[in-house]
Amino acid sequence: MRSTHTHSKKNQSLTKNQRIVLDLLQNSGVILDSTAKNEYHENYLKAKSLLDLLK
Repeated sequence: MRSTHTHSKKNQSLTKNQRIVLDLLQNSGVILDSTAKNEYHENYLKAKSLLDLLK
């Protein structure tokens, strides 16, 4: 009879030398009178806020 144990190596605790890689997605909308510099700055602040939450 096969075991129903479904845990894999991926689910085990990470050692101190391993890193967790995350993909953070952040959306925005470009409006008619926006500039590339302003859109970049707005997106930068949104992404930075998400990363600061993980610290």
